[in-house]
Amino acid sequence: MSNPKWSRDEIMLTLNFYHQKYPVIPEKSSTEIKDLSDTLRKLQIKLGDNINEKYRNPNAVYMKLMNFHHFNPHHP
Repeated sequence: MSNPKWSRDEIMLTLNFYHQKYPVIPEKSSTEIKDLSDTLRKLQIKLGDNINEKYRNPNAVYMKLMNFHHFNPHHP
């Protein structure tokens, strides 16, 4: 079972984090990335959806943050 596409709310939370931290995005093993992952997971649970252990895990959250570099005109 694959995870669903990122919702607008998830993207907004993650993009806000990106803008707060840029240009130094924390490492994927950092507490900050884990906390963001936990927040995204709790949001989905609160909405009543079942999630698996991979849902918005720190690796997925970090990858999404790195994807934002592609759209950032200030990132080399």
